[in-house]
Amino acid sequence: FFSFFIDMNAHGDNTGGMAFVTGLPFQSIGHHFPVSVGYWNNFIQNQRFVTGTVQPSSTNILLRHTLSDASSVSNMDYSNAIGTSSEVIISGSYVTAS
Repeated sequence: FFSFFIDMNAHGDNTGGMAFVTGLPFQSIGHHFPVSVGYWNNFIQNQRFVTGTVQPSSTNILLRHTLSDASSVSNMDYSNAIGTSSEVIISGSYVTAS
């Protein structure tokens, strides 16, 4: 189980366009695990819904979202969705590979 608050003052320059939270303490097994985003603030775009998944066989969480004018969930692009003063609270659980 994990739960954390991120208060950004900067973000990386190159994540392949997708917004990831990196550095979970253990590698997940080869499945997606859902995470809950209970709070977000100061995102650049008008987010209607923010969610994410622990990625298979990794220590990364991929953030996903819908915009106010969208009907489907898509990968969040860090460069036009997350600002340098964004905040987010994320919690979830996953099964480790070891």
